[in-house]
Amino acid sequence: MKKERLLTMVLTVLLACCSIPMSAQDEIIEHEGNKYIIHVELLNPDSEMTLMDVLHMCPELMSNDGKSITAEYLLSVDDIMLSIDYEPLLENIKACELSQVIVCTYGSVDNAMDGTTGSIDLQFKEGSKGVAGKLALNGSTYGNGKLYADIASTGDKVTVRGFAQTNLQYGKAESLSGTTVTSRNGVENAMLFVDWQATDDDVVKFKLSQGYGEQKDRLYNLDNIEIMPSRQR
Repeated sequence: MKKERLLTMVLTVLLACCSIPMSAQDEIIEHEGNKYIIHVELLNPDSEMTLMDVLHMCPELMSNDGKSITAEYLLSVDDIMLSIDYEPLLENIKACELSQVIVCTYGSVDNAMDGTTGSIDLQFKEGSKGVAGKLALNGSTYGNGKLYADIASTGDKVTVRGFAQTNLQYGKAESLSGTTVTSRNGVENAMLFVDWQATDDDVVKFKLSQGYGEQKDRLYNLDNIEIMPSRQR
């Protein structure tokens, strides 16, 4: 079903590009030196188009599995890097929430990063006043599950966005010698973005995030059980 929806999205974008003048096509992806800007609003995205769908439009290969971006790219918001699990964000942030996606192919030029690492910077649209949010939950009988929730509150001077997500994965493998290996990975993230229009000319931005990851590998054989835990905060 995911492949069918992705194919439909690609065909829709191609048909849209064929039906608009060349000058408008050039505006959708704007090249600036070592980076290019995807003007997401010009795509007229529907409510189902995700951030991952937008990245599939990039000239280079952004994903090897269609779920997360490659290790060569880091995700950021307003040029502030996020040290979190990207997969839930990529599939739950909707394209209609974004104004621009800025892809920097040589991060060392703009952000003093390793020269082989690029960045994907997200620019959210200014929403209408009020509170909006969404919740996504899925899982399987094998112990895999994802939880994603976000909420945005927009006022006259202050915009607050909160994100919370959990991603649990379970795997199992058996060898011909009778050894069984099981692996359980868990990631929890929380983020808070605050934009404060202090004056007509001054904007203060806060980007707060915390990530916690835990991995447990168990090695079973005929004699004993060995547990290899790993945690990262």
